[in-house]
Amino acid sequence: MNQTPILPYSVSKVISYTNYHLDDFWEGKEPEISVVSHINQSLGNPPFFYKENSSESLKTCLSRARETICLLWKALPDQEILQELLQMRESQGIRIYLLTSTEAYHADEAQFQPLAGHFLIRIIGNSVGNLILTDPHHDPKGFAVSENPFNPEQAWIYELPSETIAQAFHFFSHTFWTEATYEIKRDGPIETGTPPYDLPPLLNPSHTLYNTESRNTLLEFFEQSQQFQELYLCSAQFDVNSPYVKWFLSQKATRKACFCPIATGNSISQVVELMEHHEIPVFSLTHKKDKFAPFQGIIGKKSENAFEGIYFLNSLNAPQKSLDLALRLDESTVQKCFQWLQSSCSIGQYWMYHKTRPLGEIRHSDSVIQWKTDATQLIEIPEKYQETKDLGSLEAKQFEDFENKATEPAFPPVPDPLSKRIEYAWQVIPPTRNKKSKADSLYKEWENFHKMADEYRASLLEKVEAIQQKKSSLADKVGFFLKQFFLGKDHKLSVIQKKMKNMEINSVIKIQEAKTVKIQL
Repeated sequence: MNQTPILPYSVSKVISYTNYHLDDFWEGKEPEISVVSHINQSLGNPPFFYKENSSESLKTCLSRARETICLLWKALPDQEILQELLQMRESQGIRIYLLTSTEAYHADEAQFQPLAGHFLIRIIGNSVGNLILTDPHHDPKGFAVSENPFNPEQAWIYELPSETIAQAFHFFSHTFWTEATYEIKRDGPIETGTPPYDLPPLLNPSHTLYNTESRNTLLEFFEQSQQFQELYLCSAQFDVNSPYVKWFLSQKATRKACFCPIATGNSISQVVELMEHHEIPVFSLTHKKDKFAPFQGIIGKKSENAFEGIYFLNSLNAPQKSLDLALRLDESTVQKCFQWLQSSCSIGQYWMYHKTRPLGEIRHSDSVIQWKTDATQLIEIPEKYQETKDLGSLEAKQFEDFENKATEPAFPPVPDPLSKRIEYAWQVIPPTRNKKSKADSLYKEWENFHKMADEYRASLLEKVEAIQQKKSSLADKVGFFLKQFFLGKDHKLSVIQKKMKNMEINSVIKIQEAKTVKIQL
């Protein structure tokens, strides 16, 4: 009898994940940012400038000084800049005032001591950013500097307009002599005392806005501002409890939006609150947090040609009574600032945050960024996974499923890799006996039947043999004339005996179909 082997076969199937919802992600889109469409791309270079060698940029600013340098600095400048300042002090006799934070002093305490005696150094409770002011009485200059001015990707310098410089000097002088708590001497820090001369009070500023324990001219300025048509908030992170963010949220501008780097970890909660509770779209112009444009502030459009902008040196999330400083930008600078914000952060693509969205609504040409703790993951979402994903071998549960090709695996509920459609492949193998499997009760019934049939056959053979013995004995007694009579009976008994012997088998279960035909009585 010919036997055909049962071989495994391969199957594939495309599974759609268009209804799978992706949660907490930033969707990459093409540069069609309608909320900033009013920015003219031909405005020219912005007032911020990048330099590959940030130290050289700072040296250029400092070299303009002839008498005085005032430094409001978040952290101690690097050694190259410090050596430049020391050289200017020794060769030109320039007076150098350095105002920095308690945190910065304790972080580099050993580096501050050699400067004492050369610089006049004072410490305030918290930093308000980086600011350079030179020669208040003769050709004054002022520069706002990025938080990380020695990182080429984040280094920038903004030259202050003349109307801002005078107010910035006033703020620096007042803060240096009245707000500082310690002065660094060669023998160590000492508590500050009464200013060496009478200082004029802080006036109502128009361009250099500040926040102190006693007054918040920043918030006053915002509260007095007229209605905006468009309003945009830019920050490295958001705090909805900040007085300035609260003011932004309270405005009835026709169009509002927030710009930030890709938020991760705990920062995402603030973004979600902005979107869900205040229905404000949140955008990011780069998926690299360390390349986020250093501009942080509020920009508004009052009319077709009227703009207003406030740049925060430190953070717009500062508490109500903490020291803070911001610069009011002129209208032209506001426009250039926003243009620079776009172009400096890879304007080829922008990102929008979504709490949840089905994959089917995300264009296949887009990318997404999912946030996980403090890390981001950039993921492309193709229309279909480019390669077939192998799921390995799968044993059919029964031969009917195997023959009908009805054996399928449990497909993953989450697409991995992330794709709208994934083609899965697997190999189906015929059902086999498992080592842990147990015999069905039917096998026991067959064994019992086989035993019963075998015993019955044996008893029949015994009866046939007994009849043959009796027949032989009777024939011997009655003589030759009866042998012809018993000859026919003897033939019938032989036939019965032969058939019963043919029924002797090892197992009824293993009997072949052809054999069953032969043993029929």
